[in-house]
Amino acid sequence: MISRRTLMLDVAIATGMGVAMLLELTLGPEPGFGSIATTVLMAAPLAFRRRFPLSAHAVNSFALVVQANFFFVGGIYTYSNLISTFSVGTYATQKRSIAGLATAMLAVAGYFLTVETSIAAMPAIVAFLWTIAWGSGYSATRRSELVQEAQAREAAQAVAEERSRIARELHDLIGHTVNVMLVQAGAARLLIQRDPDRARMGLESLEEAGRSALGELDRMLGILRTETTAHRPQPGLDQLPILFDRFEKSGLHVSYEVTGARPPGAVRPIELSAYRIVQEALTNTLKHADAGQAEVQIEYTGKGIDIEVVDDGQGGSGFTSGRGLVGIGERAAVFDGHVEHGPVKGGGFRVHAFLAAT
Repeated sequence: MISRRTLMLDVAIATGMGVAMLLELTLGPEPGFGSIATTVLMAAPLAFRRRFPLSAHAVNSFALVVQANFFFVGGIYTYSNLISTFSVGTYATQKRSIAGLATAMLAVAGYFLTVETSIAAMPAIVAFLWTIAWGSGYSATRRSELVQEAQAREAAQAVAEERSRIARELHDLIGHTVNVMLVQAGAARLLIQRDPDRARMGLESLEEAGRSALGELDRMLGILRTETTAHRPQPGLDQLPILFDRFEKSGLHVSYEVTGARPPGAVRPIELSAYRIVQEALTNTLKHADAGQAEVQIEYTGKGIDIEVVDDGQGGSGFTSGRGLVGIGERAAVFDGHVEHGPVKGGGFRVHAFLAAT
């Protein structure tokens, strides 16, 4: 969309060129209606050189050839066509711009059909200069288009990465909580007749897990709705005891050890990913391994965070790499890390991940 200011500028250029050509026309032979009409026909299209570049250039070029072959033509007339040639290279689409160059070359050839020149190579020189004018506009526009295409690809990639990140967050949140709730609900169902007190505790724990999940879900949806609203801090490794307590209530005993110096300051994205990796690994243990206990070791190294989760369950027997393990790998890849997982000799399953500090 061409702005009003830009349109007014082009109208001013067309008017100025028209007035200058008409003044030059008065210096030649007595101007007639035909020469005045073709002069106006050359100037008027310049007002539309951005919106209809090829059409404006074609009309301007045709009028120039007619003026040169049938009436008086001065130097300002040729500059009018030079502006038109530059404009078609700048504002037309790629195919139309190339057609505009061909039109310019035909106009140069038609111009020199009757116009005499003392320099034999003048037609070639003019064609070369017109090509340079067209090429300067064409190359600038193509570079701008390439930059815009690159920016569009980067924006699309950023959107895809953000969608992937949200999908991982939702999978970790919903998958973990639902699996814990299912285990707790199943345990409460089995205990409700013979041990109502323990069943009630399990139901209370299930309710707590549900409320926590809703809070996390509200926080994530709030992030999607606005970027300015203050939200609760993202979970970090200092909140692992709360996470382990949920698994304890579901029947999975978790022992853990954190070594190394934790960097000062607020929770960084790397700690959120480390937290989610531990959460996903333990959720897989609870869901698939039929394990009684798991060991978690976290080490802050000078190069990043080293994570290891080992359980004593049956998850290593004929396991397949599902969405959970794939998500763990994606989280590690974001921080130039790596993941190893597989059965442990003697029974159990091991997940080892390293996240490089950025």
